[in-house]
Amino acid sequence: MTNYKRGIYFSLVLCIISFILYLPSLDNKLVWDDSDAINKKHYKYQGFINLLTPQQKSKKGNYYRPTVYLSYFIDQTLWGNNPFGYHLSNLIFNTVTVILLFWFIYFFFSNFKQNESSYNIAFISSLVFALHPMHVESVSWIAGRTDVLCTLFLLMGLLFHLKSYKNVVYIPFTIVAFYFSLLSKELAVVFIPLVLLTDLVTNHLRNKNNIVKYILYLSIFILYMYLRSKSFVNITPLSEKNVNVAASADILRYLDMFVVLVSSYYSYLYKLLFPIEFNAFISEVTKDLYYLVPSFILLTLVFIALVYSIIKRVKLIYYVILWVLISLGPSILLTLIKMTPTSLAERYLYLPSVAFAMGTGYLFYKYVFCRMSLRYSCVFITIVVVFYALLNINRQSAWYDDLSLWSTTTVASSNTCLPYNNYGTALKRNGRIDEAIRQYEYVVNNKNIKCRDAVRALVYNNLGTAYIKIDQQSKGRETLRKAMELNEYYHSPHLNLGIDYLLSALGTKSITDFEYAKRYFNNSISIRPNSGISHHYLSIVYKETGDLENARIHASKALEFGIPPAQKNDALRILDEIQNSDSKEN
Repeated sequence: MTNYKRGIYFSLVLCIISFILYLPSLDNKLVWDDSDAINKKHYKYQGFINLLTPQQKSKKGNYYRPTVYLSYFIDQTLWGNNPFGYHLSNLIFNTVTVILLFWFIYFFFSNFKQNESSYNIAFISSLVFALHPMHVESVSWIAGRTDVLCTLFLLMGLLFHLKSYKNVVYIPFTIVAFYFSLLSKELAVVFIPLVLLTDLVTNHLRNKNNIVKYILYLSIFILYMYLRSKSFVNITPLSEKNVNVAASADILRYLDMFVVLVSSYYSYLYKLLFPIEFNAFISEVTKDLYYLVPSFILLTLVFIALVYSIIKRVKLIYYVILWVLISLGPSILLTLIKMTPTSLAERYLYLPSVAFAMGTGYLFYKYVFCRMSLRYSCVFITIVVVFYALLNINRQSAWYDDLSLWSTTTVASSNTCLPYNNYGTALKRNGRIDEAIRQYEYVVNNKNIKCRDAVRALVYNNLGTAYIKIDQQSKGRETLRKAMELNEYYHSPHLNLGIDYLLSALGTKSITDFEYAKRYFNNSISIRPNSGISHHYLSIVYKETGDLENARIHASKALEFGIPPAQKNDALRILDEIQNSDSKEN
């Protein structure tokens, strides 16, 4: 078999394995914030150029990821809100990434004149990457495709960069791939240091022709930052309010930051090496002594291995170590600043695992495949493949729906309130109100549960609506008011309390209840002026109390800001009734 045919054969095998492995995910539902992700309103698709530079700056979210939004738009056009299509896209993106990794590793090792073994190393490495259980969050979770798309285009860019050593015609393809990687996730900023690292290891760093390439790559990054600044006004700044440990002259605070840094790296490295413990919601880094001791030991060993490999010029070792450390850098930064509810996340390991897989594949080929008989080598790799595959498939079942996801997460994060809140919400959506109430009450009554006031307000809001659903109206209203006290900028308790008073007023025709409903809807609108649903319900209050002009105004605003289809029909009917009433008067 020629080398070219062997590469095609290996690519086909990897394609089949990676796709079949994640077939169970095709049955999965929309989980966590999937619905919000695929129905974002701050980007209305009017062509890809509008995604790059919207006519108006977005005031929602902290992300600028046009490639991801475009993928959602395509999926929505083809599949509507059917989860199958979105999961299918994730499987395809992941499979393409595996194939790109195979060819990247092949051309990487070909630079060391290892053409005959390059295909074998690339295949084993890509197989490890395809099976790694920590990728489940990125692939089985629709909103996790950001890391997959970012890695896909980043590997494509690195592959074209390797090809450009011999033919400069690949440079434009490298630039385009790098740019699309940036448009997929901010993590792609590591492309330039990874390019420099790759050139160093392959002995191309001192090539004068590369200066032009580096200038072009840097220019693309500057262009990206410019377009990002033009598209967003809500970029979270790095300030003392955001820093996990406030910046000050106090040496203990800097020491604490160092501890967080070390513990974060240890947590990620441990998950790469031993992918057996899973948690979809890690709210903070562990700082206990029993955790810090192995953290320092492992990182010390990594540092020693890095220094030794640099001194001895064992290029692959320091290439793998530096790739992992560099690609984890942006994720570690998220640990030090509070931009997301989760300090650590398994999906952040998708790109770093590229180097882990590369190193594992090389070591297996050199110390197992080349030194053992073919029979024992096959037995060894079969054991690893089966072990990884079973862990992977089992973890996919946790992402089937919100009930399965949050029931497992409450066990893994037993001292964090949001998993309990999300599990309660999943139970409530499935009609299991009493069980949902128990989850909410566990949070509000347990002082050992770590919960900020803003999050606790969310729990009280959900608990209040659950009480109302089981006809404990007074208890529900009291709980909703408690949510308002905890977070005065949270509009949902006002909205839900207004809805409760409106429903009561529609039954009793109580003017007092109508007035209470009006007050709370207006409060909700004052906090969130573009809340279409608040405007809709307020229009009903005005219509029922005879104020048709205000009913018309708020029904129109409800349609302008957007409301669900059922409420949209109600709003249109209200406008029609008002118009008919005006026609009769005329």
